[in-house]
Amino acid sequence: MHRTMSGVKNDTLHLPSLHIWSQHTPCIGGPTAPKALHNAAAHINELSTLLVELRTLVFKQYAQDLLDCKAPIRAGIDAINSYIEAEEALSQKMAKLEKAGHPPSAAPAPAPAEGEAPAEEAPSSADTAAADKVSKLQADVDAAAKDAATAKENAMRIAGESHTKVSTEQLKSATEKMMEGRLKYVNLVAKLLSEPSTERIFDNYRPTSSLSGISDGLTVASKAFDFKVDLFQKDSTAHSAEVTTFMETIKQADLEAELAKKQVVNFTKNLATIFTSDQLQEAFTQLAETVEDDATKTLLAEVPPAPGQQAEFVSAANAACTDFQLCIENFRAILLARMNDAKAYHETGKKLSSAKNNLAKKEKAADPKKPITNAERVECETLEKSADHMFTELKGHMDELADPSGLKPNSFIRTFIGPMLAFEIALMDYWKILVSAEEVRHIKFHYPSMPEPVAMPAATMMPDMQVAAAAAIPVPAPGAPAAATAT
Repeated sequence: MHRTMSGVKNDTLHLPSLHIWSQHTPCIGGPTAPKALHNAAAHINELSTLLVELRTLVFKQYAQDLLDCKAPIRAGIDAINSYIEAEEALSQKMAKLEKAGHPPSAAPAPAPAEGEAPAEEAPSSADTAAADKVSKLQADVDAAAKDAATAKENAMRIAGESHTKVSTEQLKSATEKMMEGRLKYVNLVAKLLSEPSTERIFDNYRPTSSLSGISDGLTVASKAFDFKVDLFQKDSTAHSAEVTTFMETIKQADLEAELAKKQVVNFTKNLATIFTSDQLQEAFTQLAETVEDDATKTLLAEVPPAPGQQAEFVSAANAACTDFQLCIENFRAILLARMNDAKAYHETGKKLSSAKNNLAKKEKAADPKKPITNAERVECETLEKSADHMFTELKGHMDELADPSGLKPNSFIRTFIGPMLAFEIALMDYWKILVSAEEVRHIKFHYPSMPEPVAMPAATMMPDMQVAAAAAIPVPAPGAPAAATAT
């Protein structure tokens, strides 16, 4: 059947880039960012692990159980075919009997002379043979009729028993078992973050590469010359090394953020068919129509989500994926602005270093013919003030990114962590598509917590997601890059 009824795993989401990002020192988001990034990566990885387990241990087994239901049905079909063949054999034998029982008339015997008694006709050898043939054919017809009657009785019994066994026992039992397993995994997703074992599970998630596919390697290769740091720069200003560290940090963050976006985009392509599909719904609708048992019919109708329910969850999950992608792009725009600030500082630093070197050389040479001019001193002072101002501005922006409170508009917590956690919640809520609304009401979902007082974006959240987020303050859109670059 559908791929969800197997152990397929190549459509699941993994974000190793977030873990690798969390290991980079310094991390652009400040002291709380590494744990948040790692936990998100580990959480999403565990959700994908549970999805593969669900498919392998529950859905794949259910697919096999459905195949096993074919055995009694096939037995019933074979019995019906045997009856049809027996009736066909009877029909053929009856046709032969009918043909043999009406042989062609023989030539009439001559009439007796007047006064003579008719001569008694002695049976001819041909008549005897014909009678024997008819008798044999009649016996064949009687035997065939008996076989047909037995085949009919067997067909009615076996087909009836197989239909009853499949519809009221085997199919019902398999579907109930599958739905119980499905509910179990939804509960695992709901309670994952509240289980003591989760910390150990998350700690054990240690990917060694940001890449999740060949295309990710191409992304890394294409980024090799982006945000390039000039290793031969001649900026020898006081803050040159610190600004270079900023640039390396920004470059690493931009690469991992781009990889995360790419991985989410690839996942979103398959989002609508992670748990179900139109073909699967149609298949179960047709299967339910062949079943007479009402209880089994009801169960089969609940296997795929109702079209309205599916559309609601798919729409919400797609919106969360899209929002996260947009937030990543906004965050990368902020990074680009900071990278441009850092480059501008280095360019000014090079000019300042060159101007200072020129003054130092003239002072050392003490050549009266080439004295230090006032313009040169003013230029050096102006460049130094400009470099100091640019560094102060850049340092302020970097501190804003690392703001642990999340109150500042361009803080990493607000521009990236918040949307990321909203995305995690959407992935968790998407599992609700597997169970009924009544069952969901009895499940308590434990969502990832957001550092106070930052709220998660609620624009695309479903009602229970909004409750889980418990927004304390509205989250504004990330600051425009143009404003962020003002120095």
